[in-house]
Amino acid sequence: MSADPAKSARRPILIVVVEYGELPEMLRVADILKQSLQKEVIVFFAKCHYRRLGEDTAQVVARGHRWIDWRGAMLGSPASDLPGEEDAMDGGERASRRPSWLRAALGDLIALLRDSRNFRRRYGEVVAILGSTAPSLVIVGQDLIGKELSFALIAAARLGIPSLIVPFAMFSTRELAEYALARPEHHVGTRPLNSLLAAWYPRWALRHEIKTVLRLQGSRGLALEWSGLAGGNPWVPCSEPATAIACESRVAMRNFMSMGVPQSRLRVVGSPVFDRLAAALETGRAGRERLMARHGLDSDRPLLVCGWPANIFAWLGGRRIDYPDYSGLSEAWARQLARVRDRHGAQVLITVHPKTLEGELDAAKAHGLSCERGGSDELLAHCDLFVTLNGSSITAWAIACSKP
Repeated sequence: MSADPAKSARRPILIVVVEYGELPEMLRVADILKQSLQKEVIVFFAKCHYRRLGEDTAQVVARGHRWIDWRGAMLGSPASDLPGEEDAMDGGERASRRPSWLRAALGDLIALLRDSRNFRRRYGEVVAILGSTAPSLVIVGQDLIGKELSFALIAAARLGIPSLIVPFAMFSTRELAEYALARPEHHVGTRPLNSLLAAWYPRWALRHEIKTVLRLQGSRGLALEWSGLAGGNPWVPCSEPATAIACESRVAMRNFMSMGVPQSRLRVVGSPVFDRLAAALETGRAGRERLMARHGLDSDRPLLVCGWPANIFAWLGGRRIDYPDYSGLSEAWARQLARVRDRHGAQVLITVHPKTLEGELDAAKAHGLSCERGGSDELLAHCDLFVTLNGSSITAWAIACSKP
């Protein structure tokens, strides 16, 4: 690649996203890069049938960035929303009654051929997009083995383009293991190629509780291995071949090191959201009064902020929990929060995860609870108590603000 500084200065930075939950933090990164480096930032929506494409591309354009669709078309105006479907790369997770061994072997073989073809095709398309945009830096918020984010990191490494992972959330091996444990198709022994993957490539297998589980089911893991598209450790988040990983704190750095990520790749640089938290804290009483007035709440009463539970029922597979479905869980949370408000005179505000659908807030609204999308930093800075069900990155933000 050319070392001409003038030519490098003209090349854009490419930020790759596949999930709309990534976008808020990635947009903060894009804004900082554009302002501080005076470089063009392009957002690559890499997933076919990306949900909320219209809304999210409108945010990108409103903040002065351009975007690329999954085919590589460069666009400067918002898109029309596409249906929230899944493309062929998201296959292989279908639940069905357990087939006979012969039928399962045939199904695995077909899946292996299909996945190998899809992986190679999509990787080739990502390589072409990186080649046509010629970025000076590729940035992702996670690596997601077997998906476009990992392909972008692998392609960047092979093309000699620097790459950076800016984790948009907290990741752990245990979370991956819990997901695999809840899905029988990830268990060694349930599919013919699962046992083969565990025997030939032991790094894909992990003993968790009473089961040996795979990071992906056998056909997909073998397809990635044989296609040369498994660059990292399947059980270590952010282990694909990135030049560096940005850590928001020394605690985050130690967490990555405990999972096996080399310290040489880790850089403690803080986080855009920490700057926003600090700015919100500095507004003090005046900031709290503005927040409460916006929602018609009494600023003299204690404020409880709830990180509204995300709907992860689709991830549970065959695992049973205390609630039969998401509506039952959300109704229970809304009822308890309303009881705290009515019995103890507390004010309650709900901060909504970007992936939460509007209909998933029906129970909260039915109980008269105020909900806010975005602005989590302001809510955390001015609350007296924070509560949540899902251990997400917002929990770390509350800890950073010293909130109980």
